[in-house]
Amino acid sequence: MDANLLQETSEDRYQFHDLVRQHAHEQAEAAGEADSGSTAPTRICEWYLRAARAAVLAATGLRRRKAYTFSTTAPTFALPEELESVDGSWAWLDVEQGNIVAALKSAGSAGRPELAWHLADVTRPLLRVRKDFQLAQEVEREGLVAARAWGEGRAERSMLKRLARSCSELGDYVQAEGYARKALRLAEADQDSRGATSARKALTLLLVDQGQYAEAESRLREIVDSYRVLGRIRSRATTEITLGAVLLALRQPAEAVPFLESSVELLSDLDPPDEYNLARARAQLGQARAALGDFEVAAGLLAAALAALVRLGSRFEQALVHEALADLDLARGDVLGARQHLTTAATLLRTLGSVQADRIADKIESMDG
Repeated sequence: MDANLLQETSEDRYQFHDLVRQHAHEQAEAAGEADSGSTAPTRICEWYLRAARAAVLAATGLRRRKAYTFSTTAPTFALPEELESVDGSWAWLDVEQGNIVAALKSAGSAGRPELAWHLADVTRPLLRVRKDFQLAQEVEREGLVAARAWGEGRAERSMLKRLARSCSELGDYVQAEGYARKALRLAEADQDSRGATSARKALTLLLVDQGQYAEAESRLREIVDSYRVLGRIRSRATTEITLGAVLLALRQPAEAVPFLESSVELLSDLDPPDEYNLARARAQLGQARAALGDFEVAAGLLAAALAALVRLGSRFEQALVHEALADLDLARGDVLGARQHLTTAATLLRTLGSVQADRIADKIESMDG
């Protein structure tokens, strides 16, 4: 920094000066390495993949199922100390998100589609928790291109299903259905029962997003049973969360409770537990208990869920819990507390650009009326 070889782009973030980059390029040319397979860029991209995988494992307990063979050996990868903790890993993922996406694009343009796909794949937990649907769509489209260039069918189906979710979250249900049906056709052609079940779940989530709860309920029950047979614990648990939410929407809280209690138990037993989905399960269970009049139990579940979601930085899910706490306050006659929770929920949703902020604003206005 004192010699002006580095530029500070933001607090504790630096980049090399353009002249240093030019000097490095000239040295590579002089050594005959400028066109020898782009070893240094590949090493950088692979470092980000290894670090991001370590961060995701520490933060969520999720191991990526698809293996990647690194071109450089593990001892050359010194990883940041913060990746040893949950909070440190989430913080690192937040800061490095832009660089991971840049590495993905770099690998793709350099003709390394397998590496590009894995970099797209590893961003999923962060984008899911942060609910950055626009960036998710950008990353998933890059991942889909990479999967097709790689020629890996399961990788292509994975990105198709993710695109279905991000398109649906942005309100583009027609395109979302096209992606999900394409994933289902490819899975059935490959006789991939797990992939077909996942694609059917993506199609069913479209029904949920559009409020078609009665039709979604029966399909979700079938999907839960399929995941039970397949032994897919996490997938079964997350489907049970959605089924519980649908049953609540259908005003059947007593029916929802067993599924939500099952999801809490399954997710708690994972080693390490899936904190994000566990918080979602507790939030839904809290709403079910509130609907049944178990206000104290509901308050404890919702408070635990909110604390976890604040720590994880999931503003969208926080907003939904604040809305649930507002409903609980109204049921207990605390109008002021309900207003405060709804105001917080609306603020969080506006920061995300979510159309649901208008729905919360309408609830506040109806209280005034």
